[in-house]
Amino acid sequence: MEAAEQAALAHKFDRHSSLNYINSRRLSDLFLGMGRTGGQGDGPGVSSDGEGEGAARGPGVDEGDIDLMMDPHFGYLPVNTNFSCVLLPSGIHDRAAEVRNAIKWSEYLDQVFIGNYELDPTLTWQFFGSAHGFLRRYPASKWPTGGSSGGDEDFRTAPWYLSAATSPKDLVILVDGSGSMSGSRRDLARATASAILDTLGPDDFVNILRFADTTESIVPCFKDMLVQGNRANIRELRNALDNVKPENIANFSSALITAFQLLHRYNRTGLGSQCNQAIMIITDGAPHSFREIFKEYNWPHMPVRVFTYLVGKDAVNAPDLNWMACANKGYFVQIGSNYEIREKVLQYVEVMARPMVMYQNDHPIQWSPVFADTKGGCLQSTGSGCPEYQLTTSVSTPIFDRRNYSVRVANLLGVVGVDVPIQQIKKLVPPYKLGVNGYSFIVDNNGNVLYHPDLRPLMRHEMIDQKEGETELNVKVHCDNMKRVTTRRQKYFYHPIEGTQFTLGIALPDGYGIYEVQGEEEIKHSPFNVTEYFKGSNWKVHPDWVYCEYNHESEHVFHSPEEQVLHFIARTRKPGWKWMSLRPRSPQQDKELGKYQCCNRLKNQY
Repeated sequence: MEAAEQAALAHKFDRHSSLNYINSRRLSDLFLGMGRTGGQGDGPGVSSDGEGEGAARGPGVDEGDIDLMMDPHFGYLPVNTNFSCVLLPSGIHDRAAEVRNAIKWSEYLDQVFIGNYELDPTLTWQFFGSAHGFLRRYPASKWPTGGSSGGDEDFRTAPWYLSAATSPKDLVILVDGSGSMSGSRRDLARATASAILDTLGPDDFVNILRFADTTESIVPCFKDMLVQGNRANIRELRNALDNVKPENIANFSSALITAFQLLHRYNRTGLGSQCNQAIMIITDGAPHSFREIFKEYNWPHMPVRVFTYLVGKDAVNAPDLNWMACANKGYFVQIGSNYEIREKVLQYVEVMARPMVMYQNDHPIQWSPVFADTKGGCLQSTGSGCPEYQLTTSVSTPIFDRRNYSVRVANLLGVVGVDVPIQQIKKLVPPYKLGVNGYSFIVDNNGNVLYHPDLRPLMRHEMIDQKEGETELNVKVHCDNMKRVTTRRQKYFYHPIEGTQFTLGIALPDGYGIYEVQGEEEIKHSPFNVTEYFKGSNWKVHPDWVYCEYNHESEHVFHSPEEQVLHFIARTRKPGWKWMSLRPRSPQQDKELGKYQCCNRLKNQY
């Protein structure tokens, strides 16, 4: 975060700056031992000197340095951990001066990405999403790879970007449904409204009102309310856009008053996001500026921003719509084709981010909902331990422009983040401390489950409100892959995780925790050879209980949990053994101690 802001601060804008970056679209996915990157006539995948996407190899990069090696840690995908790569979605080009310079200064992030990975080898994908539309991701890999930033979609509509780039917001989208909004204008209005919906998440609240001679919600059951921007509600609104029919004459006064009254009611009564508010007007023109309405409902403090979208190529009514937006801390754009919609709609995100950039010194940390990180590389892997996907969340934070300008500005440079496998989060609450029948789970403030054995926690309301407490419940528990079911009385303990939107829950069967066996003898100092206790095959280790592991899983392959435990017990008998915590402290220490992590439970087991 700080490194990115300092890199941007130190960079001097140069419209003709030379580039030397690895273009993800052009990388060949050849595996180790199958040749170098860049097949015949394909180029090695490095863009240089503005020759367009996928130009010849740039200076300072040796062809051998961009070989791709299949790595189980990154989903059995071919990657190169010495470099990051740049992903340019369709419509984003490095010939644009702003894009070009942002790519240039973000080259410095390679050092940060590599240093982070050396410090904590459990990290997976690290990335910087620029407000100018490109994505720098580490390690270098071919596009796409899956993950939170995979695919050809614009990542600026991804939850990890939007949640970090803007604060929660209440939106009222006014769609002109008058008789003049027919044909291509209707199609553009519908696509524009749909693009705005793409930028919303569960922390936002929204409604779409169609206005002609009357103003009404396009979804009847959403009348007089704002609904949470979750998937179900967004789907209902998007489907209802198809039913908007052009008729009669647009009553702008009624539409604006209805929108202001709805937003003011939510603000006064503690409903909605209790943060930013905005009205989005999508129309082919307004008869005048409606100054009196804005004066009565929004001036002088302007709690509601106004964004105006003029659809069609006729610019006769542009001045009035432009005045509406500029006089109410908003933004005006004219949309003449479907090709323009995505980029022009996303401009409102930067405007909504201005208060956060200008007045907030701290960088808020945001966690995305859980998603399935698909393992595309497993298709080429012959290993039996290659899963189809792993559940993952993304942690992200905004990057502010700290440069001094003659006029005070508040620019968002972009968002940095990292993907965190849920399995790594679960390790922070070791299962052996909870017992065979105990478990932990996490729920966020929107009711989304981060992880849970059955993905169905019972105390939703208390945990959503991030309260601390405990309770007891009788629950049905399945055993033997759901072959048997039993009833058990469970004790639940829950507590909010400071600085996040999550609440941690612990479930323990009634009666747990009364007795504890503690050997109080460290294996290393034991006068006996502990491995003697594990001869034969009449013992087992719980398959989900991890006592020790190497930071790089590919370095050592174990065929069973028992083999892994025996391996580390044998290592404790060797000279120079030192116990490590769950996280290495530094790259040098990591190297000296053999790149392993052990839990104190094994240390004091006997």
